Amino acid sequence: EMAGKPRDPSDELDELQAAHIGALEEAIRELALAKLKASSEAERVAFANLHRVITDSLIYADLIGRRRTLLVADAHRSPLTQDGPVATFGLFGSLRFSELVANLLRRVPVLAKTATEVALAYARGFAFACARATDLTVTKRVQDIVIQTTKAGAGVAAAEKQIMQDTGWTRGYAETVHATNVATAYAAGRIEQGLDPDIVDELPAWEYITAGDSDVRATSRENHAAAHGLIAAKDDPVWNIAFPPCGYSCRCTVSDVGVSELKARGLYIDGKVRRWEPPGFGAFKPHPAFGRGRPDLRVRGTM
Repeated sequence: EMAGKPRDPSDELDELQAAHIGALEEAIRELALAKLKASSEAERVAFANLHRVITDSLIYADLIGRRRTLLVADAHRSPLTQDGPVATFGLFGSLRFSELVANLLRRVPVLAKTATEVALAYARGFAFACARATDLTVTKRVQDIVIQTTKAGAGVAAAEKQIMQDTGWTRGYAETVHATNVATAYAAGRIEQGLDPDIVDELPAWEYITAGDSDVRATSRENHAAAHGLIAAKDDPVWNIAFPPCGYSCRCTVSDVGVSELKARGLYIDGKVRRWEPPGFGAFKPHPAFGRGRPDLRVRGTM
């Protein structure tokens, strides 16, 4: 990477979303098999494992989001700041979660003071809600498979075989769950770190950035493309509806905007950020299940 130019958050988010997916996929499959066996103990153990996998990935995503904001702030203060490789993506299979976090905290010691708080925040509520939602979907999938095999005159063994071979559904669902939840946790970390007084004074605004390709949603149901380029103060209420992710597997992100850039664009007047809406912003529509509060507030359960 070039000096003075931190990684694009969309690239970092793609790497985060690719990490840990195998563990989540396996946890979903184990839960489905436990439900098929109708063993309450096996189901309890499988759900606990699913909850752990989800919790671990969300905590790590939140911390990486905080790290991203700190790197942007450092680059803003010193144009020579370089952004090195991102911690340890791709090593979930060979390192325990505690080692991943320890590695990250060694690289960014300032995160240590919030790491415990972050872990508690996810373990208490948001991660459990994500795991419970996944549990309900898996239950419905298992029920459908049992109905299909029963109609075909087959037994439990046939249903188990179908679950083991149902890799397309399992992988696809795991990717959707992981991408959406990780993006939310990553966004929550960026927001909370970005609202730190020392940072918000220098970087008082966010800019909405889409992935910039043909897959960006621009339909009557969801229109993320209409928000591309939106700039607003970090305390602007527009972020309650427009802070990504704005839909399932949404790849949109935000970029921190500094005072100097705002001034150059005529958007910083008398110490205040003036909101700039792109042409056609009125067509912006998040998915109906999103746009109900900033990600950090949803994670904390305060909205």
